[in-house]
Amino acid sequence: MTDTAVMFSGAVRSAAPCVFWLALYGFIGWVYESILCSVKAKKWINRGFLHGPYCPIYGFGAVTVLLVLGRIGNPVMLFFLGALLTCTLEYFTSWVMEKLFHARWWDYHYMKFHINGRVCLAGAVIFGAMTVIVVKWVHPPVAALTARIPMPVLLGLDAVLIAGGAADTVTTVVRLKSFNRRLKEIDAKVREIVESGRAEFREKMRRNAEERQLRAERLRQAFEARRAEWEKALAFQRSLKTKFPAYRSVRWHEAFEELRRTVKKP
Repeated sequence: MTDTAVMFSGAVRSAAPCVFWLALYGFIGWVYESILCSVKAKKWINRGFLHGPYCPIYGFGAVTVLLVLGRIGNPVMLFFLGALLTCTLEYFTSWVMEKLFHARWWDYHYMKFHINGRVCLAGAVIFGAMTVIVVKWVHPPVAALTARIPMPVLLGLDAVLIAGGAADTVTTVVRLKSFNRRLKEIDAKVREIVESGRAEFREKMRRNAEERQLRAERLRQAFEARRAEWEKALAFQRSLKTKFPAYRSVRWHEAFEELRRTVKKP
């Protein structure tokens, strides 16, 4: 084998356990989030951005912590560095998802000591404690178990996990992009209806119940003309709110809420 082939083979073997750990800790994170949210809501909630039973942010967070902080022996230092690292990842993930999908998926504004509603002190404490638990107690037996899996089996399992995760991600992103296109269409229609009467008419609409009813009727007519597409948007928004109660479209929230209030649940 050439030196390049040897290096590539070594890199693959080194990365193989990480892919398995990413899926495993993503699944553990999904179990934790689903149980926590289900207890709060008093009903089962399949938590997670994707459809499968895993939360990628937990998988990436755990693997990042293991790779960056895994050699730290002092539990106090591990706690604080773990809290800092995981909160940085959570903040960055929240910011990227908002830029990509124009929505907020979680919001900690109601918590004390938060930063722009993306991270909070309570979360930092929990993630710091989880870092110590994972590095000190959970991962050593997991790593030992992974080492017993024959490399061909591990590589095959990784291939299945990567293919399944990629398919799930693509499907979810396509649905969200389609959902955002519908939100944009709804927003444009609502603006068209509101702007149609100019400033004087809008002022009357705010004050006059009959004209507010006219606006609602126009929205209903617009909804009926696009019922199939907009019903999907309403249903998808309800599913997102079930999984992420703090979910809120940044760009088209007001228009979408106007439509939802007008037509109710179709």
